[in-house]
Amino acid sequence: EALYALWEDPAIQAQANDPDVKLPLVLMDSASYWYKNISRVLTQDYQPSIKDIIKSRTKTTGIQEILFEIDGYKFKLTDVGGQRSERKKWITCFQNLTAILFVVALSEYDQTLNEDVNTNRMLESIKLFRGVVGNDALFHVSIILFLNKEDLFSEKIKRSSLKNTFPEYEGPQSDKDAAFEYIKNQFVSLNANPNRTIYTQVTVATDIDNIRQAMDDIKDIVIRHAVSGGKPM
Repeated sequence: EALYALWEDPAIQAQANDPDVKLPLVLMDSASYWYKNISRVLTQDYQPSIKDIIKSRTKTTGIQEILFEIDGYKFKLTDVGGQRSERKKWITCFQNLTAILFVVALSEYDQTLNEDVNTNRMLESIKLFRGVVGNDALFHVSIILFLNKEDLFSEKIKRSSLKNTFPEYEGPQSDKDAAFEYIKNQFVSLNANPNRTIYTQVTVATDIDNIRQAMDDIKDIVIRHAVSGGKPM
């Protein structure tokens, strides 16, 4: 109760929600959820719920391979860490790819990297994406762009201007649709292969139904790519 009361204190909330305040630590997006459920979590017989599991996060380090099946089709997902220290390992994963799933957090347009407080996360993602789509070794590979955390983005854009990150943005302030289209175009416009479509998915990773639909769409894209003989679509 003491920790929850501290979290709910107006002064703490004002600091945590003010885009101009740079806290000395990075709060997880799910921090509010865990504080509100702290009494339940600390009980002796605590059993995590499905939502608890979804709200949890483990940073990817190294290379993780996940095998799964959807509608009778078998898939292998190779998960690589996005931190700068992890990227040198990516080259070992560039063989025999069907598609690349590139995940961007929409809500991080006004945040900086944990490892470099002078670098904006969104601008770093754009730079990284440019390198992926322009890589000759990946020229034939289909690209699926996950624009994630749409729910957090919709709330944040009301109080944190996109122009702070993109001064050239001329769309209406606090308009999530205009801001979203602008961000999406920053990525899609980097496509170096005129014969390849960059597929975009708006996602909320903590929404089971949303992710289920997104995975169904990915399944269809990957299968069509395989049937086409590996040609980019």
